[in-house]
Amino acid sequence: MPTPASAWSPPLREASGFDHLVVETPGLHTHVAAIGEGEPVVLLHGFPEHWWQ
Repeated sequence: MPTPASAWSPPLREASGFDHLVVETPGLHTHVAAIGEGEPVVLLHGFPEHWWQ
């Protein structure tokens, strides 16, 4: 189930249509912002930018 942006700490920037998920692995919590349908495409940003930049 998607987590609303307002539930995150610190709060995520609002962007309509995105589902926010966390993938948890040992020692790492990865934020995933998903939107749309079809074949998955992974876009990775560089440090220290944020998911919306």
